[in-house]
Parts: sequence; structure tokens; C-alpha cells
Amino acid sequence: MKLMHCMADIPSQARRLFTVFLMVVASVLCTEAQTQINGIYYTLDSNTATATVTKGSSSGTYSGDVVIPSQVTYNGKVYTVMRLEDQSFMSCNSLTSIEIPNTVKQIGWMAFYGCSGLKEIVIPNSVESIGSQAFSCCSSLTSVYIPSSVTKISNCLFSQSNNIRSIIVNPNNKVYDSRDNCNAIIETATNTLTSACSYSTIPSSVTNIKSDAFFYCEYLVSIEIPNSVSFIASYAFKGCSKLTQITCRADVPPTIGGSNSFEKVDKSIPVYVPASSIETYKTAQYWSEFTNFQPIAEPAKTEWRISDRTDIDVDFHSIDEAMKDERVQDGHTLFIERGSHLA
Repeated sequence: MKLMHCMADIPSQARRLFTVFLMVVASVLCTEAQTQINGIYYTLDSNTATATVTKGSSSGTYSGDVVIPSQVTYNGKVYTVMRLEDQSFMSCNSLTSIEIPNTVKQIGWMAFYGCSGLKEIVIPNSVESIGSQAFSCCSSLTSVYIPSSVTKISNCLFSQSNNIRSIIVNPNNKVYDSRDNCNAIIETATNTLTSACSYSTIPSSVTNIKSDAFFYCEYLVSIEIPNSVSFIASYAFKGCSKLTQITCRADVPPTIGGSNSFEKVDKSIPVYVPASSIETYKTAQYWSEFTNFQPIAEPAKTEWRISDRTDIDVDFHSIDEAMKDERVQDGHTLFIERGSHLA
């Protein structure tokens, strides 16, 4: 009562500031200091009964195979583990695997950055957001599976994790996909490729390449940009220093977001574009930094000739580049060669 009485004499703006101050103090009082429980460090919020995994007393705190429980008990109170703090496992080089409980909703910024020994991680179907660079510089990581629950993925997710060969998004995810076995993450609604690795491809339905999508994919040696792509954002291919060639199939050069989109890429490597568009690329903003434009080679035309014997009934729809020299068709053996006539 005395406190409310005193506040009545304070100007309204000051009262509002004082109220905010009290709320902050109350929030801090409800949050316990960093606490270690069974080898894992947490901050505990007694108001919400939730726990956040933290990085511990120093960098590289965690090692080996770590299993994070879904709940922890401290001073008789049960807390549900809901979040991995920013940089919580950063530079834990001896960490080899981690099991995240299906109560965790958020993986923070740079959560596993620099975990060079991390070989396996399972992201549970409770995680909703993954912070920037969460799996960057994880040189032993070979595959990542994104569950259907994830609705927000920040930039540079896999930069310098050069041994990742498989990126798969759960087909039931409503926001992202990994269509056409592309080993990349695509924002479904906008057809924007958001996160990739050195072994990713760009599907022909993608229209935009997001900032940092291939950021420091240092094992990327060639890339084909389909004619559906109209925009390449800043830093999209920065650091892809081992690129030896680029193929861009668009007649109209895609807009490039800045000179840093291909920073540290050798500008003398061949860039293959439609023959009729070479001069356009030479003068297009930022494309003009490249010095070796070459025409895309037209695929060789294959002429199929088939025996003119009348006793063979041929289904022409079944003839394609992949068929063998011999096929049984309607009870007959059909011999086919490219560029020749069989009697």
C-alpha cells in the first residue's frame, strides 16, 4: 500500500518506467542462476517451470555422447527443457552425438557452431525454430533431417560443414521442403532456396536463392542455376572458392543482390549461359565481374531408326534414351541402334 501511495505522486511517464523496472526485477528473480544437473548446465525459470540448456562455465564444456532429458528437478521443483541457448554447445570439439528431447522448441544461434567431432544429431519433432549458424563448422556431420514441426530457419545453417551430403525435410513440413532430392532446404510458398551444402542442387522450380544459401560451401565445385531463377541474394555463394564452373540457363540474367554474392569465387572460371545471351550477361550488373562466358552446349540429337520389318509391332512411346539395344516388345525382340538402320 505504501508503494502504491508513493507512486501516485510520481508523474505518469515515470510511473510507467518504474512499473517496467519492477517487472524486469520480478522476471530476474524468477530466473535461477546457471545450475548444473547431471553434467548439463541450465538456467531455470521458476515462473514458467522451464529450463534452457546453456554452454556451461567455459567453451567446450560438453564431450562424448550427450543425452538431454526432457525434464529436470531442482530443489524439489520439476522443470521442462524447452530451449537450447545461443552458443550452448559452441566449439565442443569432443562432442560426438547429442540426443535432444521432444520438449525442445528452439535451437539457438550458433548452438553447435564449431562442433567438429559431432557425427550425429536428431532434431525432434517439437523444434519450431533453428537459429543462424546452428550447424556451421560441424566438419564431421554428414546428414541432417528437418522435422515437420520446424517453421523458422535462419541463415548460414550449414556454412563450412563441408561433409554434409544429405539434407532432408520431412514431407509433412508445411513451410519447407527438399524437393527433387536436392539436398537443400526450400521455402515452399516462395520457391526460395534458403539453406544448402556442397552437394546440393537447385531444382528447376526454384525462383530465388536466399542470402547465405551456399555461404562457404567450400567443396562445391560446380553449380547449375536453372532458368526459373530470377534473383540471387547477397552472400548467396560467398566463399565457394573451389567452384570451377557455373551454368546459368536463364536467357535474362538473374538479378544479383550485390558484389558479395559471389565473393571469393574465381571470376575467370567458365560461366555457361545461353549463346544468344552472352553479350547480355557481359554487361549485366555483377555478372559483368566474370570474364569467361561460354555458350551452353546443345545436347547431341539422336536419330533412332528401327527395322522396317512388318512383323514387328512397335510402341514408339517406349523408345527413349535410356532403353537398351535390345527389348522384348509384344512378343518380339526389338533391336535398336542410334544413327543406323537395321534390316
